[in-house]
Amino acid sequence: MLNLSATKIRLFGLIFVLLCVVSSAHASRRDTLCTTYKSGTYHTCCIRSVKADAAKADSLVDLLIYQFRTDPDLLFEWVFKGLGNEQKQKERKEVQLHFTKTEFDPLTSVGTLWMNVEVPGVKTFKDVPVKSKIVKKLHNDFESTTTMDILYSSSLLKKANGTLLVKNDNGIVTLQFDCYVTFGWFFNIFVTNRRYRNLIEWRVKGMIDNFKETLRKA
Repeated sequence: MLNLSATKIRLFGLIFVLLCVVSSAHASRRDTLCTTYKSGTYHTCCIRSVKADAAKADSLVDLLIYQFRTDPDLLFEWVFKGLGNEQKQKERKEVQLHFTKTEFDPLTSVGTLWMNVEVPGVKTFKDVPVKSKIVKKLHNDFESTTTMDILYSSSLLKKANGTLLVKNDNGIVTLQFDCYVTFGWFFNIFVTNRRYRNLIEWRVKGMIDNFKETLRKA
């Protein structure tokens, strides 16, 4: 008969639990959403995978960049669809983003999204410009990164950038979007982890889910 001490049993139990956690993380690494906060900066990572053609994925990235540079309003018809003022959950209404217009300057390749930021019962910031620049880098036939930098600094937003990694592995396209946001002094005080999820994280998830669904139907 096998005789194990209570300490050894607890140790084996701990190892078993850790292995289960690691195995689970490994199995779902292509379909995840997580947010961390460190030194004043939020980092959201959203990963989705879909069975699709690599060339079609690359074409969608090009379409995103083209529309950003010519008519940014078109992005709200697919990749940004439902991510504007359609918040239904009560918590998301604590901070309202009312998008008013979009612009693009071909001389500087800078796009501007204008919005009113409303914090009900506290303050409304009108005509807030969010200026950004988007650049794509092709690594090979199966992988590319597209980076968007926010060129804007105020009491609302100090720094932000996002990187979309698109790679293909035997017919499975993986989309990974990493978003880094550092709020300005006002929002740094106001935005809690829960408010960040309702303000930024769900939009990151929605954008990647929209991209995935469009690619799936392509």
